[in-house]
Amino acid sequence: MLAAALAVGVPALAGCARRAATARSPAAAASIAPRAHWGTIARTVRITGRIVPARSAVLLVPQLNQRFARLTLSYLAPAGIHVQRGQVVAAFDRTQLQDAAADAAAEYRGLTSQVRETVAKNAAQAAQRAVALRQALSAQGHARLELEKRPVLTALQIATDQVQLADATAHVRALRAADAWLAKEAAAKLHAARLQRDQQRILWRRAEADSRELVLRAPMAGMLASALPPYYGKPAPGTPLYSGVPLLRVFDPRHMLVRARLSEMDLAWVPPHARVRVRVDAYPGLVLPAHLLRINPIAVSPMFTSIHNFTATFVLDRNDPRALPDLNASLAIASRPRAGWLLPRRDVHYFHGQAFVWASAPRGRRRRPVQVVTFAGPWIQVRAPWLGPAPRRRPADGARP
Repeated sequence: MLAAALAVGVPALAGCARRAATARSPAAAASIAPRAHWGTIARTVRITGRIVPARSAVLLVPQLNQRFARLTLSYLAPAGIHVQRGQVVAAFDRTQLQDAAADAAAEYRGLTSQVRETVAKNAAQAAQRAVALRQALSAQGHARLELEKRPVLTALQIATDQVQLADATAHVRALRAADAWLAKEAAAKLHAARLQRDQQRILWRRAEADSRELVLRAPMAGMLASALPPYYGKPAPGTPLYSGVPLLRVFDPRHMLVRARLSEMDLAWVPPHARVRVRVDAYPGLVLPAHLLRINPIAVSPMFTSIHNFTATFVLDRNDPRALPDLNASLAIASRPRAGWLLPRRDVHYFHGQAFVWASAPRGRRRRPVQVVTFAGPWIQVRAPWLGPAPRRRPADGARP
């Protein structure tokens, strides 16, 4: 909705019109519509918007590592209260997760004991293999000493000692090869046991983290508001909720904004840092001052329409406890006055999309094309070459021309 404010000085405009008429030819003066005059026109752009907080945080129903389709609400702080950072504002039933965390902790402790037993067992087996290898090396050394007695031994004894030395050497080689493979096997089993223990520790920590996630705390100080979708109804303890659903919103009531859609037709009338009057629809007597913060340069258009809209953000200059988020508000933006030739709205006609006026001429009336600049209320601001430039103001007495 648009309102018009027309500021025209009658004596000054009459003088300007006379001076403009003397500056043009008589034929041109006779062709001007009698009601055209130079003046200023201003518009009040009226749009609607919604109050939003400048700083806010939305708390969602937790998304857990465990596969829980729905969570049961056990505590919910009432909306409208002021909370501090870290204060508990909601909680969900943690019985299953606490039981799962206790079971995971017990299994983790059992796997830790198994890892310790495996380490001790591997050490004992390695010691046994080392003892067997030392015994085999001792037998090999004894066989070599027996062969050093060749000068005094018979051929049968020499052949027997050679066979014993070969057997001892083969036994040492077999023990060394088996020790390497058995050591690798023991290390692999120990690594598998440690991996199983570490995996169980991760499950335990996840269960504890999920249990802590079921307690929602305020991420910032501010006022608490409900963000649950309407189809859930009024939340209460015992209500099952799906993960990822918005539950609560914490916002700072000291800094509020108004976000509105501004059409491309009204954009040119909104000056930078425009001063705005905001009326809250829920409280008809509440009027708050605000100023323009920014306009999103990216325009969007509704479906099946060619009119583009820009998102404008306004900052409330005065806080009020009644100005809460999601309340509808109407904004009145006063534009800067613009000077130009003004005509009554009833004097401007259209033919095939072209605006014109009926002007007097020596041989009757004739059409004079005009370009519509803007309009407000009963006046239309036009531009046309035959109207001439802006009339010059007469210098005051004692002033330089």
